Amino acid sequence: MTDCTKICPKLVYSQKFSYITGSTLSSNEILVFNINDIHAKIRLIYEKNAIAIQVQVIVLKVYYNF
Repeated sequence: MTDCTKICPKLVYSQKFSYITGSTLSSNEILVFNINDIHAKIRLIYEKNAIAIQVQVIVLKVYYNF
């Protein structure tokens, strides 16, 4: 049996978490503090040829009820 899923390298920005997924760079290098940083961070990823082929992301969000 063969899986014919086509995997495309892709960068995704999450506004909720201020993070760009789809890169092989460390999270410190691609953390976005300001919306104007997004294009600079994406340019950095392309310059370093650091786009991941496959990405698995697990995000845990904790809600506190006080």
